Amino acid sequence: MKIFKYFLRDSHNNQRHEKEKTHCIVVTFDLNGASDANVYKEIDQQFSDMKLGKFVRVPGELIDLPRNTYASQALKADYDNINRLRDDVEKGVRDSLELHLKYKEIEGFVYFVFVADGWSWAAGRENPLFEP
Repeated sequence: MKIFKYFLRDSHNNQRHEKEKTHCIVVTFDLNGASDANVYKEIDQQFSDMKLGKFVRVPGELIDLPRNTYASQALKADYDNINRLRDDVEKGVRDSLELHLKYKEIEGFVYFVFVADGWSWAAGRENPLFEP
């Protein structure tokens, strides 16, 4: 049986008032020469501590993100300067990955940090194996 789910969200239709306006944050990375799977578990925990999640939320459901992809939202009231938010997230990501490089648990990495103000995203899932 084929299962397909498709979800859409945006910054304009999902906030009821000014206090809920948010910046969208997406982080993705690749590691080179990871010594074992524990490195990924440690990074998961470090990113979780930074409030970066492995899922996005829609009413009544959580959608798992692809491997090595994390997302979050930050209230505009807390971060009126989007560049400061980007810099704070980027520093946390870089510090986490450099720690694993320092201890030779990885040989290298590449990452991408995306922060948006007026945002919109879509997610889909087609495969019963990916059902939560």
